[in-house]
Parts: sequence; C-alpha cells; structure tokens
Amino acid sequence: MLFQNVADSELSASDSASFIISQMKAFNITAEDSESIINRVNAVSNAFSVSSTDISDGLKKSSSALSIYGNTIDQTIGLISSGSEVMTGQAGKVSKG
Repeated sequence: MLFQNVADSELSASDSASFIISQMKAFNITAEDSESIINRVNAVSNAFSVSSTDISDGLKKSSSALSIYGNTIDQTIGLISSGSEVMTGQAGKVSKG
C-alpha cells in the first residue's frame, strides 16, 4: 500500500505488490528491506524528471536480466531514469534497450 500512495499515477494493490515482489526476487532483497525499493524509486522520482511509474515499469521489464549481469538495483534505476528523462514516457522502450 505504501507504493500505491507514493506512485505518481494510480496503481492497484496487486500491481504495487507485484512490482515490489519482483524487485525483491531480482535483487535478493529481503522482506525487511523491501521498503528501501520504494524509497529509492521515490527519491529518484522526486529529484529528476522521471515518474515513479516509469521507473517501476522499467524495472519490471529489465531487472531480472540486469541483475543476472551483476547490476545492482541502484544502477538499474539509474540506467532507466537517465534514459527515461531524455525519452519522456518511453520507460518501456528504454528498459528493453
């Protein structure tokens, strides 16, 4: 529910939970540290011109592959954010690239 309240656009409880769980699995984040995922996404969304929804969409599409190659969640958020900031509203394309 916390991510539902923080997100820039309206998300369902299931979408919010699905996002958090997928990131926990991809980056081996424990349930106790799961709030750090939301904090990271929110901090970047507040500091740069990229929405938390764009970041979460991009993470859902790319985190599994990038974590296998050794990228951290912070690096992955950075890659998605930098591309999405330039290509506004294209987080899906950025994360697939």
